[in-house]
Amino acid sequence: MNEAIHAFGRASLKVGCIYFLVTFVDAEMTVPVVQTLRYLEKKEASGQGVVALFNELSAEDEPLFFVREEDVAHMVLDEQQLISTLERSFYRS
Repeated sequence: MNEAIHAFGRASLKVGCIYFLVTFVDAEMTVPVVQTLRYLEKKEASGQGVVALFNELSAEDEPLFFVREEDVAHMVLDEQQLISTLERSFYRS
């Protein structure tokens, strides 16, 4: 795997690493949408200048997602649980 690290202003991205893009559904910024991305490369795009190219990791082929009742407590995360889970994940890398 390519271990290259590319600079984008103050940010640096490592090829193959996972990153997140957070947007919000509402103007109050209370309903986040988290996209999970794998960084591929820094590239010149026609008419766009230099871009960071990602694979979006999603489940588009499975529009419905279910969680069994017995799994809800440990799989479905509220805001604080999400933050805690992400922090633990970041410190592992």
